[in-house]
Amino acid sequence: TGGAAATTTAMTAQASAGTPIVGQTAATPAVKPASAEETQAYDAAVNLVLKDKNFTKAIPAFEAFVQKYPQSGYVPNAHYWLGQLLYNQGDKDNAKANFLIVAQKFKDSPKRADALLKLGMITLSDGDKEKANKFFQLVIKQYPDTPSAQLAQKALNAK
Repeated sequence: TGGAAATTTAMTAQASAGTPIVGQTAATPAVKPASAEETQAYDAAVNLVLKDKNFTKAIPAFEAFVQKYPQSGYVPNAHYWLGQLLYNQGDKDNAKANFLIVAQKFKDSPKRADALLKLGMITLSDGDKEKANKFFQLVIKQYPDTPSAQLAQKALNAK
């Protein structure tokens, strides 16, 4: 599955752009600026992935980060990373749960389009083509002219 590996690499590269998200939905409490300790904790978790390639240690690092800093602007990115890492380990259910958090709770997150795309891919791999296509169509409608929309269109065209 060279395509899946390429997608994972592309997603990892995109996810490394760890910009805190300021404008979140009303369902999400207001986000205060990241403290140095918070930024350090997030960066340490990201470095476990990007520098050390230690994916097993990265998962609990991101889980601990979300627990300790629930108001952080990095939370959507942390959930996206968790989704990606868990998916890579074959834990599709928990991956899906983390991607859903990004998609549903962080509508202003730059990771939302990628999370929706991943939800479509997981749903497709579970055999629910109709529901997967709804995720793909949502990406195309809400995020036109993005790499995520292009990948969603390819997935829709692959009949």
